[in-house]
Amino acid sequence: MKIYYLQGKEISEKQAKAIEAKNKEYINSNDISLWAKCQFITVINK
Repeated sequence: MKIYYLQGKEISEKQAKAIEAKNKEYINSNDISLWAKCQFITVINK
């Protein structure tokens, strides 16, 4: 079982996957200012 956290608050797996997809889009862009919009998710395996 995985538990996902964003900024200390628990989020659903669906939300985590959506954020990861958006992060990938930001990182693949050539605009460095978009990189600052990336959000970091903490995943804990139980």
